[in-house]
Amino acid sequence: YHNRPEVKEKFIRIMKNPETRKKAVNNRAKDHAFLNPQGKLVQIHNLAKFCRENNLNAGHMGDVARGKRKSHKDWKRYTALPIKLL
Repeated sequence: YHNRPEVKEKFIRIMKNPETRKKAVNNRAKDHAFLNPQGKLVQIHNLAKFCRENNLNAGHMGDVARGKRKSHKDWKRYTALPIKLL
């Protein structure tokens, strides 16, 4: 796909447009829910941007979101309690 010069050139040209780049990033971003250090629910869209703005490590927060890590700087993954069937 990107080995073809004409495709690569078109991709680079498109991604140089700030509006197009912003849309592409927003379309790839995912929604997440965390508990902040005060225990309040925080819902976010675009984990990398959130981490940059809040001085958090995006890799560690990604691990928290996937359940591979319990917390990062006291931020914890929010998971709704499962409904128990009687």
